[in-house]
Amino acid sequence: DDEGRIKVFFELNGQPRLVRIAKADGEYSEGEIARIDRVLALRYGLNPVEAAELRAECEAIEHEAPDTVRFTRAIKAAVDYEDRAGVIEAMWSVVLAEGVRESEMDRTVQDVQRAVGAAGGG
Repeated sequence: DDEGRIKVFFELNGQPRLVRIAKADGEYSEGEIARIDRVLALRYGLNPVEAAELRAECEAIEHEAPDTVRFTRAIKAAVDYEDRAGVIEAMWSVVLAEGVRESEMDRTVQDVQRAVGAAGGG
C-alpha cells in the first residue's frame, strides 16, 4: 500500500528516486548504478556491499512505487525542506554519471526540483 511505501521511502530518505531518475531516459547503465552506490555509501557510511544491497532495495521500491507525482509528494512529506537540496544534488549526480546530459533526465530532475521547492545544482 502507499502508506507502507511512503514509510519505507522515508526510512531511505528519498533514495529510490535516484533509481527513477537514472531510468528516466530508458536506460539504466553501469555508470549510473555505480554513482547511486557511491551516493548511498557516502550518505549512510556504507561499504560497497552494503551500498549495493541498499540500492537493490531502492530498485525494488522504485519498481513498485507510485507515479512520479505521488512519488514527488512523498519526498515533500518525508524529507525536511532543508534536506531536499541534498536529494536534488544526488539526483543531478546520477544524471551526470556518464558525462552526457539527457534531456529527459534533465527535465525529470527539474520537474522534481520545482515540485519539492528545493534548490540544487545541475
